[in-house]
Amino acid sequence: MTVTDETTEREAGYAVAYADVEPLEADWLLRDRIPKSELTILAALGGTGKGMLCCDLAARISRGLVLPGDDEAEPAGNVILVSTEDDPNVVTVNRLHAAGADMARVFDLSTVNGAPFELPLHANVLRQAIEDIGNVRLVVLDPLAGVAPVSLTSVAKVRGILAPLRQIAHDTGCAIVITHHLTKGKEIAGSRAIIDGVRSVLTISRDSTDEDIRIVRVAKSNMGAQPDDIRYTITEGPEGVGVEYVGAAAAELSGPERILKALDDAPGSVSGQDLASAAGMPYGSARVLFTRMLAAGRIRSPGRGTFAKAPAIVPAGVTNKEMAA
Repeated sequence: MTVTDETTEREAGYAVAYADVEPLEADWLLRDRIPKSELTILAALGGTGKGMLCCDLAARISRGLVLPGDDEAEPAGNVILVSTEDDPNVVTVNRLHAAGADMARVFDLSTVNGAPFELPLHANVLRQAIEDIGNVRLVVLDPLAGVAPVSLTSVAKVRGILAPLRQIAHDTGCAIVITHHLTKGKEIAGSRAIIDGVRSVLTISRDSTDEDIRIVRVAKSNMGAQPDDIRYTITEGPEGVGVEYVGAAAAELSGPERILKALDDAPGSVSGQDLASAAGMPYGSARVLFTRMLAAGRIRSPGRGTFAKAPAIVPAGVTNKEMAA
């Protein structure tokens, strides 16, 4: 069969040579783990603290802090949380406070006109909220079975849930993280369409040698390299229970060293909230360190709720000029 020039021209109008396609790097909210403009599944067994992890990520985004496993922060952005399991007035708000969130930048959409948020029914409500709030960097839907009360073993129904969400992510540029459950065999519960319908799948498990440590691992990513695991523990401070990262995800400096460095960079005294933010740690954890460092004379408090670096103590017989040298 001979292909005419007319047919070739008509078919060529529907195809683009890759020589004319501009290569773009993947855009990440959390490098190699949570892509922007895409869907990510965060799956775990119950009791591993995935809700606390999501609140910690939300708090860091709201204050423009470095995310775990990353090395560079972006400007502060807004976050939308949807939860059908945790009471926003009792659980979520306290978790956000403990994580040191900018509460004006984190929004709750767990109910719509008094009814629980549900997909696909409220997909357009979510889209409108993202557009109205503006600068939404992250949306968390917690959990999939709660926001989508359909059979998750049905391929068609799962696709009917994820397709509009994927389009919202693409159109708005925000990252959408959907929490989900693992089976007792540590497999993603439900239809294979859940994995196929997202760009990234993260799992949380407990360390086999220390059950207090949770491990966040990439189970699927068709956009980035295989990154190191993120490890964290659940800790309790004056502001409540929160997340503390360990290993490579934690900052190289100790907590007190990070506070002192932040004070070195500050033009004067700093409020406790701003100091915790500059040091890259939850306010609850920072408050414990403030108390210890005040008692040790490493920092001072020139006013209520503000802090500054304590002046150096000059040893007897040594001049200030010699100390500076």
